Amino acid sequence: DTFFRYLKSPVYKDIQKKALNPEPHNFSPAQLEQNAQNRSLGIHPIILWQQEEEEKAKAAAASAPVDVKAMMSKIDRKK
Repeated sequence: DTFFRYLKSPVYKDIQKKALNPEPHNFSPAQLEQNAQNRSLGIHPIILWQQEEEEKAKAAAASAPVDVKAMMSKIDRKK
């Protein structure tokens, strides 16, 4: 019962109006400049993780012994 009363309340209706039509941000030029200076252009953590995984895979492939027979059978299948 209290939830449905809340949905009809002026508080909820005011919050809903603000969520659907938010007021625009009016930043001053000084604030915009400060935000631009504080912004960092870093590499996204997912990209860093992918690069690390690729390096690990390359290192593992370089250090692993090569099975010549398996490689030859793969080459023969491609023909």
